[in-house]
Amino acid sequence: MKNFILIIVFFCFVQIVEAQTLFPPEAVSNLKELGIKGHVKELIEYSYSAKYDDNDTSKKRWKTIFEFDQQGNLLSEIVYSPHGRITSKSLYNYTKKDTVTISQFDYTNKLANKLILKYDDRGMLIESDQYNPPIVAPTFKTTFKYDVKGNEIENDLYFGNGSLAQVAVIFYGRKNQKTEEDFTGKFAINNKTVYKYDELGYLIEEETINKDDSAPTIELKYAKHDKYGNWLMKVYVNDPQGKAAAIVIKELTKANIKATKENFKNKQITTREIKYF
Repeated sequence: MKNFILIIVFFCFVQIVEAQTLFPPEAVSNLKELGIKGHVKELIEYSYSAKYDDNDTSKKRWKTIFEFDQQGNLLSEIVYSPHGRITSKSLYNYTKKDTVTISQFDYTNKLANKLILKYDDRGMLIESDQYNPPIVAPTFKTTFKYDVKGNEIENDLYFGNGSLAQVAVIFYGRKNQKTEEDFTGKFAINNKTVYKYDELGYLIEEETINKDDSAPTIELKYAKHDKYGNWLMKVYVNDPQGKAAAIVIKELTKANIKATKENFKNKQITTREIKYF
């Protein structure tokens, strides 16, 4: 029974680490916020899990299609399952000044989330409010701060009741490239993300590290950049072998240790096709 409880704890640990970057939904509405350069018309991403070969595209792949207008604003984001079914859809509305409303629908075409992004007169995102049905009061609110160069230096995540959930502080290097992002707060995992670039200034690697342990829990490697510097291939590895995971593994039987390590070393490949105007 003790082993069973510890396995559940281990599952929760992994899910919390992933939730840090995946929930609430990312507040982006244009090419700049997505970090994409060039006059892009359409972006298609294919994702699949892989254990052995990064170039193995025989796996059934998920597909996400992003559509943009001439000004670089996102119009829609649609996710398709490996069987070609729509699993989620996001539509972007720009009719209200300095505001973008994002309506997110699930696989039944039912409204699942609504994000309201608020911008200042410089076009900088200053607040993101997330609403879940029924659309009455925000579930989460995120505020954003910038330096004099327009770089985001902090974002603060609040619950709907106003209590602070997480603070992310962002640092930049001499070339004005994002080098580190630190996460703190009552409900935050004690993590930091480190960004690495090649000699051309292309982002080539991200590592998310528990600040109490040097072992990375999440690694992303970028490759095959196009002429604008946009990455065309990303390898995501989630291998949470930090102190918290190690403590849990100690209590498991040898058989469970092997199974647990296999289950949690998750590797995902994402490739891109970018179409320009």
